[in-house]
Amino acid sequence: MPHRKKKPFIEKKKAVSFHLVHRSQRDPLAADESAPQRVLLPTQKIDNEERRAEQRKYGVFFDDDYDYLQHLKEPSGPSELIPSSTFSAHNRREEKEETLVIPSTGIKLPSSVFASEFEEDVGLLNKAAPVSGPRLDFDPDIVAALDDDFDFDDPDNLLEDDFILQANKATGEEEGMDIQYVWFVSKQR
Repeated sequence: MPHRKKKPFIEKKKAVSFHLVHRSQRDPLAADESAPQRVLLPTQKIDNEERRAEQRKYGVFFDDDYDYLQHLKEPSGPSELIPSSTFSAHNRREEKEETLVIPSTGIKLPSSVFASEFEEDVGLLNKAAPVSGPRLDFDPDIVAALDDDFDFDDPDNLLEDDFILQANKATGEEEGMDIQYVWFVSKQR
């Protein structure tokens, strides 16, 4: 029998690669527990010669296929992904979820696996960060205590050099218990 040429499982010309990255803190769905915290980011194909020329520009002279510049670049946002059409699919639970079609291949993926199209101006962690500077809503006594400089002349503010030993100093009863324990241990040996 003649050998038939097998159809490849993945057609390299039509293949699309993705990076699985954490959802941006500026993404409105970052705080949503039902939304996945990792999203797909389409990779960009770069010619090997262009990549090596750019690596030489940054002083990377290794002659292998690894992309060393991936650590220097910021990931591009999903704004480059332009869906050709949007569909609504019904689940068994009657939930609606948009499906994005990747134009180059016709792959249909749910929109939840991609980052949101719109990002907020302030990230999620910056919203939760405490306000820096003077807080007008604090009690004036607390603000005064926080703003005061440390008074080195006040003896109550200074610790002794052996403050740990003083804090660990046993009371009279505890010392007696330690002695009995040592006597019991030495008697057993």
